[in-house]
Amino acid sequence: MLKNTLLFCSLHIIVCFSAQEVVATQPSDLRASTGTGNWSMNTGSSGSSRGNTIRVYGGTDAYASMMIPKGYYIASYSVNFDSNPCDMVYVYQNSTSTNTPTLRNSIDPNGFASYSEVFSTANRIQGGNGTYVTIHFENTGTNEFTLEGMILYMSKCAAGDCGL
Repeated sequence: MLKNTLLFCSLHIIVCFSAQEVVATQPSDLRASTGTGNWSMNTGSSGSSRGNTIRVYGGTDAYASMMIPKGYYIASYSVNFDSNPCDMVYVYQNSTSTNTPTLRNSIDPNGFASYSEVFSTANRIQGGNGTYVTIHFENTGTNEFTLEGMILYMSKCAAGDCGL
């Protein structure tokens, strides 16, 4: 990998530095489960302290998915909400070769606008062979959340790990 280089991959930005890479998920990468209803893009002038955000409301869930390159694994993630977080966050490992997702992490943001979570060694999601991660933001009842952004932290596998 190139150091100090900004690479664009699909809708996601991968920033390369040292032994850890970052996949920055922008609010526009989120997909609401109801198609075009119950979500809106907000500009910085609509009350967000961090610029453009996406508001998902009416109990609607939302999802974001990212491929993981071979030779890397997802080590941790951080999520930023604009004062109203979702009810639960689920992190799934998926593969293009199977239709059965594997739950790797779940957390209740418990009202916190920002939080980070480190995966246990057993729950790290290794890349390659069509492996990707899906983040599921759950709303219950008529709840809503506003996502400011999310970062997935990838680490390079050591020789002998991750199928290398």
